[in-house]
Amino acid sequence: MLKLNRIFVTTKDVMTLTGTGEATSRKLIKKIRNHYQKEAHHAITFDEFYRYHGIPKPPTGNPDNFKPIR
Repeated sequence: MLKLNRIFVTTKDVMTLTGTGEATSRKLIKKIRNHYQKEAHHAITFDEFYRYHGIPKPPTGNPDNFKPIR
């Protein structure tokens, strides 16, 4: 069976990757969306999240390979 990697960031992903709470993660997604001049209904990709924070993508391109920042 073909396994597809997700390309869009969810609030839960931001919470896991940054170690922040839900409200802070939602605000961060909103800041990223504003930075890339996207409308409220447009999703943020993992690539945009990585570029915004200046961090390299995981070697496999799979966001599940990143561990939470503590």
